[in-house]
Amino acid sequence: MKRILFSSLGLMALLGCSSAIDVSNQVSSVELANISATSSVQWNDVSVPSAFTFNFDEHSQRLASADINSPVAGFSFEPVEQTINIALTAPMKNLSVFAPSLALYDQDYRLLKVFKSTAFGYDRNDFIKGEVLSGEVSITLPLTTTRVNAVIFTTPEDIAKTTTIIHPAKAMAIAKRNDPPAIADPVVRHSDIGSVNVKLSTPNSFSLLPENNKAPSTPVAAVDPDLNQAVMVAPQPESSTFYLNAIEKAVDAGDIPKALALLEEAKTLKIEGAQEAFVKAINSKK
Repeated sequence: MKRILFSSLGLMALLGCSSAIDVSNQVSSVELANISATSSVQWNDVSVPSAFTFNFDEHSQRLASADINSPVAGFSFEPVEQTINIALTAPMKNLSVFAPSLALYDQDYRLLKVFKSTAFGYDRNDFIKGEVLSGEVSITLPLTTTRVNAVIFTTPEDIAKTTTIIHPAKAMAIAKRNDPPAIADPVVRHSDIGSVNVKLSTPNSFSLLPENNKAPSTPVAAVDPDLNQAVMVAPQPESSTFYLNAIEKAVDAGDIPKALALLEEAKTLKIEGAQEAFVKAINSKK
């Protein structure tokens, strides 16, 4: 039950408070079910910022091109800023997970960037995110880009791999600062069936707090467009105090979604001790 709680809370934190929108990679037309050109992908028009989920199964559109041979999900958006952040989260279910890669194209379907599955990994030390493959990437778009077409896919090489995850009993023991039990860790197989949560944002749109509750602003570091990395920010002392106190108060008040939102912001700002403050506050309520 506790594992389900932590997994659910982690998913809420990853998606943030952006309103979910309807998207689909399910096709009813035989002609569109199997395609060979990127331009034929079923595009879902979305906005920035936003959050949505794709489900991959036997009814998903499949692309077989020189670069991609996989079930695919496509979304398309107009860049509101030159730098765009894209976070992907693939939940593990029944010891199976869709290992995502991401390809970005411009309005003329010219390839801008490919983020391989290594950009979306499993962190056995992040108990808030839980049993997921996840990561956030950033791209600084050419000034000539008027639209971005994004394709989520997997590869035969990734499907042949597995991910070993920490046993929930071990995770709970470590979170409580107890010695973990000697239990074998589960092995999750990679598959072309599963789901992927997507979150779009810009360096100025990640905040989940009301305007009057935001911590003092901090400068955003320059981003190398050729690196698969999230936007980095420099934490200030007053920001650290604000977030640590706010996380504890939110948990104490029973407002876990707000506490998780604060925790995600704190992690984005690279504030030390935020996760420890959250776990301590959770444990103190038991």
